[in-house]
Amino acid sequence: MLFFFSSSPDPTTSAPPLHLEMELELLENEKQDAIWSYPTCPDVEECRLGLHNCHSFATCINTPTSYECHCERGYTRDGTLHCNQT
Repeated sequence: MLFFFSSSPDPTTSAPPLHLEMELELLENEKQDAIWSYPTCPDVEECRLGLHNCHSFATCINTPTSYECHCERGYTRDGTLHCNQT
C-alpha cells in the first residue's frame, strides 16, 4: 500500500514543497503488526506549523532537520531571544 503526501509551505517561509512516499509493511513473524518504512524521517515543518520560537522581528527558515531564526533586515542578534534594531 503506497501513500503520497504533498504539502506546500506557507508563503512566509522558505521551505520547499514536500513530496513524501511511505509504504506500510506487515512483518512476517508478527501477528499483523505494522511498521512504516520511510526512505528518511519525514520533516516537521516547524515554521509553517507555528512550532518555532523565533523573535517577532525574525523570519523562520525551515531546514531538513530543524529550523533557523534570522532577524529581519535592519535588526541584528540571535533571532530567537533578541532582534535589536540597528
